[in-house]
Amino acid sequence: MRVGFVTPDLGRPSGGSAYNTRVIANWPAATSVETVVVSPNVARPAVGGDGGSTARSQAVPGGGRALDAALEEALRRNPVSVVDGLLGSEHPDVIERAEAAGHRVLLLMHMPRPDDVGLTAADRERLATLEQRAVRAASAIVSPSTWGAAEVARRYGRADALVAVPGVERAPVARGSEPLQVLQLGAVGPLKNQELVLRAVQQLAGGPSPAPEFRLRIVGPVVDLPAAERLQALTAALPQVTAGPEGPLEGEELEQVFAGTDLLVSVATRETYGLVVTEALARGIPAIAGRGTGAEEALAAGGAAAGLPGVTVSPSDPVELARALGRWLTEPELRRDWRSRALAARPRLPRWEHTAQTISDAASAALSRGSAR
Repeated sequence: MRVGFVTPDLGRPSGGSAYNTRVIANWPAATSVETVVVSPNVARPAVGGDGGSTARSQAVPGGGRALDAALEEALRRNPVSVVDGLLGSEHPDVIERAEAAGHRVLLLMHMPRPDDVGLTAADRERLATLEQRAVRAASAIVSPSTWGAAEVARRYGRADALVAVPGVERAPVARGSEPLQVLQLGAVGPLKNQELVLRAVQQLAGGPSPAPEFRLRIVGPVVDLPAAERLQALTAALPQVTAGPEGPLEGEELEQVFAGTDLLVSVATRETYGLVVTEALARGIPAIAGRGTGAEEALAAGGAAAGLPGVTVSPSDPVELARALGRWLTEPELRRDWRSRALAARPRLPRWEHTAQTISDAASAALSRGSAR
């Protein structure tokens, strides 16, 4: 059996893209996967997995009807396909036609489309309507977290979404830095909430007891220029911040950042899972994560019987974040406790092989159900 995996090329790092790439790279050898990369303007070679996989790139200038046609062709290439929600959720007609023609579709929903930043109320309503049709049309829904699956059920009434939790790759233990280094990693814009982190640092700097010296690094691609400019202005008065948003880093450069990190702060306003949290835990780095989002699930991914390797805070309260950060900076025993819990979590974190197997099994099941119709 060959499974199609239809994924967007965003032209920048993202958690969803990292998830797709690693699932494909760890695809089980019992089946094969064909990767089809669809982008509004850019096509790049895709990297397949080991199971006799192939790759196919497709550029779609301008989207719209051209994107409809590209998705239609992609879904007809294989008996069953996994489609990233960034592509499939806005095109329910394509999914409906593919299913009617006997091609099974698994809709992989990294984030509900109406939750994108910068949308008008009309845009959100339109996207919710389209996504609801796509969810109902697909043979199966795949979510990277129980939080995400619950959102699909709450919003669209479909309670059978499959959870395929992201894995982690084995990584060396971070050595940390002197002074302590705090990392905020993610696309620079309102969703990842860098401004809340800086407001919390302001609270620390203006408090009655000055916080110990530390460095804050903000790393990630700029997706919202006005937000990046606001962050740059805020950092001008904060000596703890290295140089404002540093832009996207990958590969060895990102590994060097992780190696020098003592604490991750990930307080996105909405987060389906929080892959960056488990990537930090894989290196023995504790985290402060956003309460009420999927990042809570990621923080507990290695088990929490002995306590979380960090703490959760409200993604809307800079004072609470400042208190949590202040305690970590001023209480060596707390730092040691969080660090030991993060180290204990490392061997218990999920692996990408399991994630890929879960999705491959779901594709086989969808195809079997379709054959029995």
